[in-house]
Amino acid sequence: MTDQNKLTPWTPGPYKIARLNLQGIYMNDGSVTILGQDDAGEAIPIAQVSATVDFPRGKGHALVDPQRDATAHLIAAAPALYEATAQLEGWIARVLEPSFTDRKPMPENLCNALDAARAALALARGDQ
Repeated sequence: MTDQNKLTPWTPGPYKIARLNLQGIYMNDGSVTILGQDDAGEAIPIAQVSATVDFPRGKGHALVDPQRDATAHLIAAAPALYEATAQLEGWIARVLEPSFTDRKPMPENLCNALDAARAALALARGDQ
């Protein structure tokens, strides 16, 4: 568990994607489960991503669904993305401080990146 995870209200990462439920049985409905860990290190379900394509009854466990998988990977990456964004936000904010820039104008795209990072972090925290 990272220091950032200790400061956030959500289940600490890392998250992983599972095609099996917690009992080790394949998910036959075409979904995948995102797993995190509780305080004892036991796997707990965080989210379930449903299939986005049709499949024959009873064949959901073997389903190839790129959109479902991409969504699951994005959710599983959320803790790492939050931490990386928080680090970048801190670095960009320091770069934009007048003492660092010697009062020279900074590129607008750097200011926009800082605003975007702050908005994304606020969204993740539920501040918006």
